[in-house]
Amino acid sequence: MSFLWDLIQQRQISNRQKENQKTQGRVREAASDFRSLKEQHEQLSLVCEAMWELLRDSVGVSETMLLNKVEEIDLRDGSLDGKNNRARACNACGRKINPQRGLCLFCGNRDIIESAWDKV
Repeated sequence: MSFLWDLIQQRQISNRQKENQKTQGRVREAASDFRSLKEQHEQLSLVCEAMWELLRDSVGVSETMLLNKVEEIDLRDGSLDGKNNRARACNACGRKINPQRGLCLFCGNRDIIESAWDKV
């Protein structure tokens, strides 16, 4: 009887080791994705700062004007939360959609791009 119990335990240990290896692989992949996203964020932040300084210096846009525009864009989804939710109503059926998808999931309408930011 103890031999059978030992076999069961060995199989369970083996299964847990395999699960652990898979989990470790997923953790490494997530860490790599995080590093990549962090690098992209830093690059985008640098580009945004450069664009802001070009606008400020060449057009004379003030810091107050910039902050007001940020608030205006933030409020487009009805919430001042520091997030840019680009979901909007489909111009065919009126349901909320994400314009990045390229089509409305409800009615199949493909004419949902309104601005360059919808393609990002």
